Amino acid sequence: MLLFCGHDPGSLNHIRPIFQLVQSLGREAHLEELRDENGSPWGGREQGLNILEKLHATIEVCVCGISTNKAELDMIQLCNERSIPTVLVIDFAPGHRLRVDNPQECYPRLFLMSGEAAAKELVEQFHVPQAAMAEVGSTHLETLAADQTPALVSPAQVRAAYGLGENARLVPLFMAPDDMVPASPGAILECVRQLAAELAHGAAADYSVLVRPHPRNAPETMRALEQLVEDTNAARAKEGGAGGRLLIDSRNLVDN
Repeated sequence: MLLFCGHDPGSLNHIRPIFQLVQSLGREAHLEELRDENGSPWGGREQGLNILEKLHATIEVCVCGISTNKAELDMIQLCNERSIPTVLVIDFAPGHRLRVDNPQECYPRLFLMSGEAAAKELVEQFHVPQAAMAEVGSTHLETLAADQTPALVSPAQVRAAYGLGENARLVPLFMAPDDMVPASPGAILECVRQLAAELAHGAAADYSVLVRPHPRNAPETMRALEQLVEDTNAARAKEGGAGGRLLIDSRNLVDN
């Protein structure tokens, strides 16, 4: 059996497509969502041991995502101790999520990265050998790109929700959490400011950047974002407004 483990939504989003592919090939697989129990924080090795004991199956490989609470690293350590091959799927730059005191015990046999930034960080900051990593792209983005599900909203509805003109074209931009980006939040927002300024001129005058904050953006990031919205033609996604999927659906406004 192949075991898949993830805690954060981003972690699960990147291992679920692999899990589904394995199942489609007729292989036995189990996806374990490393949920906090009864509202308590992740229970560490003890909770991980309970998961392994309840499976009652021979685990051939353990494939994990990566989360802020490092729950998957507990699972990898337990599997390493049992000589079970381990794989870690990194959605983007790993940041503090890989910082542990015992990397030899908690790191997997193989790292799968979404892009060059993650690979560079693994080598330069975490001293992972090239032979232990592979750059494979983002399974989640590939899934979204291949999704043929009809859009849940029309362009007109998106424009109305964000107070855009009937000819406006929308460029959705999704913020990353402050503790996971290689550059500072201020640098990211400056990029948004420059993009908004460029789109405000010439043939692109009808474009508007719609920024969707991340739940873990710090208050100072949010204040800077509010100032950016005030200074440019960027807009901030409203609380209770269009969710991530709806903003992805609205990408067709760029081409209309």
